[in-house]
Amino acid sequence: MAVLVVMLLALHWGVKASISAGVGATIAVVGSAYLAWQAFRYHGGDEPKLALRAFYRGIFGKLILIMLGFLLAFRSPYPLSAGALFIGFAAVQFLAWIYPLILTQKDEQS
Repeated sequence: MAVLVVMLLALHWGVKASISAGVGATIAVVGSAYLAWQAFRYHGGDEPKLALRAFYRGIFGKLILIMLGFLLAFRSPYPLSAGALFIGFAAVQFLAWIYPLILTQKDEQS
């Protein structure tokens, strides 16, 4: 989905918007990957306190990584389009929320 948004932006608004959307999408993916890595380190019912602590650590780390990503993007020497940056970020976040719903509908139909 994020690659599609980046390609559409490149065709319609140019290379600057495409790179900006790609940077925004990358910021979202890195934050989400860190959360997933932390949250799913412990599974099963063996150590629920450690699992909860790891989940909170993952959420906090995700927020920090997103803030650092946007800080670096806006401090970059290469001029980025703020609108395209946020569109790329929002596209990845939106897909992360919608994709489980799409999978559930496919499972119910089959």
